Amino acid sequence: MKIKKTIKYLLMPFVLLCTQLSPAEATTIVVKGKVRIEWGRNSQKCAGNGLCFVHEGSVIWNAYIGRDESNTMIVFDVIPERNHENEDLFSEKYFLMEEHFKLPEEMRELLELEDSVVIPPGKYKMEHLDRFIRIYLPFKKSFAE
Repeated sequence: MKIKKTIKYLLMPFVLLCTQLSPAEATTIVVKGKVRIEWGRNSQKCAGNGLCFVHEGSVIWNAYIGRDESNTMIVFDVIPERNHENEDLFSEKYFLMEEHFKLPEEMRELLELEDSVVIPPGKYKMEHLDRFIRIYLPFKKSFAE
């Protein structure tokens, strides 16, 4: 019985981190790992708004990557202290993607997605939570390889 309680208390922070606590639309987020995001537009040498590169972040990282349980969106939990040089990107209530971003193969595998995916340009939901900024990026299957 004591082991069950200990496990429950150890898992509680993980469950809270991975769940949006809005009762209106509760979305369970499956966190998959740490990543290093370079912000901006790939076609503009990382200038502008959006995702320029996303790499696995074993040593240097500035966000967690995850997905929703229904596999319709990628979620980044951005650590503000690790992104201070780009804080203007997070000053609004939405995240602006100025051009499409094809998710790299290593990230697709990390998220356990079967197909190649692309995040189209647009304005996307962003929440300012206690310890991080959560960005919700819906994706589409990418048919052009």
